[in-house]
Amino acid sequence: MSNGPQMFQINLEDREAQVLTEQDSSRSKLTEVNFADLGLTERSDLQEWIAAKPDILGDDLLIIGKEFRDFDRTDERVDLVAVDRDGKLVVIELKRDDSGTDVHGQAIKYASYLGDATQEEIVRMLAYHKLISGADAEAKLREHIEANDLSTLNHDQRIILASHRFAPQVRSAVLWLNEKATSENLITCVQLMPYQDEETGFLYLESSTIIPGTVIDDYKIRIYSDETTDFLRKVGRLATDSLSDEIRPNKTSRRAEVWNDICYYDFFYLRSPWDMKGGWGTYYRVHWYPYEQKADVTFKHEPQGMNVNFDFDDIIKRIGALYQQQVEDRSKRKRIRVELEGDTLNDDFARKIADELRQLIEVVAGDRVVGRAVDESNGR
Repeated sequence: MSNGPQMFQINLEDREAQVLTEQDSSRSKLTEVNFADLGLTERSDLQEWIAAKPDILGDDLLIIGKEFRDFDRTDERVDLVAVDRDGKLVVIELKRDDSGTDVHGQAIKYASYLGDATQEEIVRMLAYHKLISGADAEAKLREHIEANDLSTLNHDQRIILASHRFAPQVRSAVLWLNEKATSENLITCVQLMPYQDEETGFLYLESSTIIPGTVIDDYKIRIYSDETTDFLRKVGRLATDSLSDEIRPNKTSRRAEVWNDICYYDFFYLRSPWDMKGGWGTYYRVHWYPYEQKADVTFKHEPQGMNVNFDFDDIIKRIGALYQQQVEDRSKRKRIRVELEGDTLNDDFARKIADELRQLIEVVAGDRVVGRAVDESNGR
């Protein structure tokens, strides 16, 4: 297994076998890109590249199945199934630019489905995948595991997850599972970084094994200290206590939730005209970025299901101009964000954030109350 980075050049015109060739990684004009932006997919591209050249994953693997789905009680499909040099079955699960938060759970299910696969079944898998005879498949397996017989075949299973980016939830769970597993390195995480040459437009793929690896503590999710939750609750009290009942958010987060190492706290409404049916409508969020020592106050609006009598586009534009901050205007989400610098979670910083939050609520909610009165007077 190779833990160090490997660089491959991609031939986008030929998506069949052998689409990758090894390439020197010392090029200077490579820019990181996203697979999705290039129109590349997991099944038609990543899966085909790895099936043709499995050493992209830094391991000596024999691919025996692609899109394998021959299970008796489910029609789920395994991206790739392989055998390693020790005779273990390897479940390979691929994600494009984002792993999602449960790819490890998905792969564990698949490994459990294959746990009792017999030698005969594995031989048939390879024969079907390679379109060869059973005798040839058996010979390939014996050659791969360097054994005279197949008695050690599928004596254990392991998992390889490959993605451009891995969610913190996945990294933390994989580390914990590997620590608890009786077999070493039950799950391997391989990061696939796509790069494009600015001059030629050629695509390159850098493959790196990040788990197991030397960076462990940075991948673990831990409980945020009560200090953070208490601080954001204080911000909420300072911001909302002086607001009138009509515009005061009547629901807040129970604790400081965490997403991608960012702590956030929400303030939202459960009453008309601000709420959505069965969900959130207009709400406010305070982010705290512990590693960047900064916070931001965000106004968010989810248009679907909202009271259509309000011209929120006009409010968004006016508030954006007022704060001269980032405005995000999409069909399903509108957002204004005000950033604030601060080095410690002290009372002065809490008041600074609270003042900004209170002003934002007053401007947004105040306009919406006025808008309602105008609409109602027009009989709409």
